[in-house]
Amino acid sequence: AGELQISAMNSEKGWFSLVKICDKTVKFKLDTGAEANIIPKSLYNKLNHASLRPTTTKLTRFSNTTIMPIGKTTVNCQLLKENGKQQDLDFYVMNFNCTPLLGLKACQSFALVSKVESIDSQYTLEAVLCGVSRTWKI
Repeated sequence: AGELQISAMNSEKGWFSLVKICDKTVKFKLDTGAEANIIPKSLYNKLNHASLRPTTTKLTRFSNTTIMPIGKTTVNCQLLKENGKQQDLDFYVMNFNCTPLLGLKACQSFALVSKVESIDSQYTLEAVLCGVSRTWKI
């Protein structure tokens, strides 16, 4: 139970990754602002033998509107291309058409994103800007 944050559920902008989910290849949006993974009911219906468990968890969009999933399921997922990593993930199932989302935790566990604390560089800002001006004729 509780409430989880999600962001853009119907956006074609951003980062995507192909994931094999129950032998189906699905294009997932990588949403580092989301605390949950979601799939539409139309995709859930194509998953063989995936059980749908009841949930009382509410999902809150970036616009602060609250939506209720129809249930929650756990399925095996495998990344295609990047690193081929495979794991079981929980998904909230939505009763409307939406872009399948992988939230922050899934993105991190698949090593699709990582937190960068600092960047060490041997270049000064002046050297970088001079290089940019030569490259792009600024």
